[in-house]
Amino acid sequence: MFPCPRCGQMLPPTAVACQFCHADVRHVPRPMTQAQKERIAGSPVTVLRVIALILGAIWILRGGLELLTGILMSQTADTAGNSILSAAFAGAGFFVGIFGCIHILLGTGILFRWSWIPTAVYIFCGFGIIGDLISLLGGNGYALIDLALQTTLIIVIAYSADTY
Repeated sequence: MFPCPRCGQMLPPTAVACQFCHADVRHVPRPMTQAQKERIAGSPVTVLRVIALILGAIWILRGGLELLTGILMSQTADTAGNSILSAAFAGAGFFVGIFGCIHILLGTGILFRWSWIPTAVYIFCGFGIIGDLISLLGGNGYALIDLALQTTLIIVIAYSADTY
């Protein structure tokens, strides 16, 4: 509520004219709502949203690299002389490319706040975490970085899911 500058009566924040004296109040400043004050103060959701945007960009870049790797693996399969090796490279290249496309899709969804993204991130990262744990048991050190990224993304999406 804010006072009319002409008659002093209290008006709702959405008023364009005073209902009592009919004065034009479109240019009268309104008091800030609680939501506006929280946005200016930099609430934790805002910080988590920035982290989610950074992780979304990382996922898009990662997906692009995986897609490129998948394409290169498929092209290498075409030049391989051994038909079994060629088929293995082609199959692996296809799956790496598909995972790249999924990463690009999820990263884009995080950036643009698509409503289905939290569920998709939970599912995809959940399977990714299981695979990373298995890779860690096999001695793959890269899996630790991937595990940290996926776990962080799940936590960030869980705490900021209401913004999607």
